[in-house]
Amino acid sequence: MGYKLTSLIALACLFLQACSDSNTELPNVSSDTVYSCTNYVIAKSNRDYREIERIEGEIAYIFDREYSGDTSVERFYRKRIKFSDYTENFRSNLREICSENASMPVTDAATQAINQVYAWAMKDLKTATCEAYNDGRFDFDEVKVEFDNPANTFGRENVVRALLKSDHHNFTAEDLERNLDNYCEKNPDARLWSSIYSSAAPAIRAAIEEEERQKKEEEDRKREETRQAELSLFATDLTKSEITNNCEHYTKLYRLFSRRDSDEAAYAEALSDTVTSMADQLMPYQRRAFDELMLGGEDIKAHMDELCDRSINSGKPLHQVLLEINKIANAKTDDAIYLENLYEQKQQAINCPQNESYCESEFESTAAGAAIFAWRRCEENPLNTELTCFSNPNDTYRHSLSEVIIRTLTRENMELEHRLRGITLQDMESLNECKSKLNFVNEEYIVQSIIQCEQPMLAELRNPYITKINENNIIISREREKMAAIAQLATRPSEE
Repeated sequence: MGYKLTSLIALACLFLQACSDSNTELPNVSSDTVYSCTNYVIAKSNRDYREIERIEGEIAYIFDREYSGDTSVERFYRKRIKFSDYTENFRSNLREICSENASMPVTDAATQAINQVYAWAMKDLKTATCEAYNDGRFDFDEVKVEFDNPANTFGRENVVRALLKSDHHNFTAEDLERNLDNYCEKNPDARLWSSIYSSAAPAIRAAIEEEERQKKEEEDRKREETRQAELSLFATDLTKSEITNNCEHYTKLYRLFSRRDSDEAAYAEALSDTVTSMADQLMPYQRRAFDELMLGGEDIKAHMDELCDRSINSGKPLHQVLLEINKIANAKTDDAIYLENLYEQKQQAINCPQNESYCESEFESTAAGAAIFAWRRCEENPLNTELTCFSNPNDTYRHSLSEVIIRTLTRENMELEHRLRGITLQDMESLNECKSKLNFVNEEYIVQSIIQCEQPMLAELRNPYITKINENNIIISREREKMAAIAQLATRPSEE
C-alpha cells in the first residue's frame, strides 16, 4: 500500500513528542459526578437496572459534551462503543475497574475503560478500525494473510474468497487492496475486518448480477428449446400420427392451449384441426350428431379433455374417445330407428295361444330385436367380412326372422327327440288285454305279442312327436331356402 500521509504524520508525532497520546488516549473529564464506582458496583450486584441506566446515562451525557473532538479515540467512543459492537466490552471493563477502585468517580473509571477497549481493539486487525489501517499499524499483506487463513470461515469472508478465486470474474487481490484503501480513507471509524467485505461489495454485486444474467439466459434458452419442442410435437393435428393420436397427447395439447400465452393461436388451430379430423372418422349419422352439438355451442374440445382425463392410459385413438360423448354414442341412422320402431310394433302385437309352440307373432318380435343388434354391428364394423349385412333394414329383419324360426324349431326338435327316446309302455293293462287275445304259443307267442301289441301301442305314443318333428323340419327347410334367397341381397365390404 505504501506509506500514507496519515502514517507520516503519526511518525512525526512520535519523534517530536508534539502529539503525545491525545489521539489514542482520553484524559479524565473535568466535570464532577455524584456517582462513584461503589454506586455502580452495588447497582450491578443488585441488578438495579434503573440505577444502572441513570449512572450510564450521566456518563454518556458528560462524555458527549467532553469528548466531542475529532481524535481517533473520541470517534471510537462515539461510533463504536456507544452504539456498536464494543458496548459490552466497555461495560465489562468498567465493572472490573470499579470493583478494584470503589472510591473512584465513575466517570474516571469509564474513561479508563474506553482507553482499555480502544487499546485492545487496535491491536488486532479483526477488532481494529480502518483508522489503524490508515495509520499503517496494519498493511494489506497482513490483512491478506489473515483473510486467507482457513480458520476464518465466516460467511462474508467466504464470499470474497470465492470472488477472488473465481475464473469468471476479473477481481484480483490488487483490486481488493485498492478498494480497501479507498473505503478506509472514507470510513476511518469502520471496523477493518468488515470493511474487507464492504470494499468488495460492488464487485460482489456485479458478480452476482452477472451470474444471475447468465442463469437467466440459460433458463431462457432452455425455455425456448422446450417451447419449440412443444410446438413441433403438439401444434399440429394429433390424429396424423399414431404416436400422438391418444389421450395423453390430447390432454397435453389442451393444457398448452389453456396457458393463453403467445402460442395460444397455434395450439387453438391444432385443437380445431384435431377435433375436425376426429369428426371426419365418424359414421355419417354420428357426424350429424357431432354437427348438432357444434351448432348448439357445445365445447367439444373441453369435453374431450374431460373424457381423456378418465382415459389417459387407455391408448384409444381419439375418434373412439369422441364416440363416448353421449349424443354421439346414442346417435342412430334412419334405418336403425326404423328397426326400433318395428320392434316396438312387433312387441305390442304378440298374441300367442297358450301352449302354442309355433307362435308367429313372438317370432317376429324376437326377430325384430335381433335385426336391431345385427344392423348395429354392421354399422359399427363396415369392413368385417364375417358379418352378413344388408342395405335394406327389411332384408335384415327377414333374414333375422328366418334365423329365429330355424333356431327355435331346431331347439324344439332336439327336445322332442330326447322325449321320443324316453317313451315306454306304461299302460300294462291294455297290453295284457291285447296279449290275451292272441292264439299263439311259445316263441311264436312272444314274436306276435311284440308285432301285434307292443309295436302298435308304442307307435301310437310316438307318432305325435314324429309328426311334430317332421312338420318342424318342413318349416326349417323352407326358412333355409328363404335365408339363402335373402342372403343374395347382402352387401359386403370392399376388399381393397
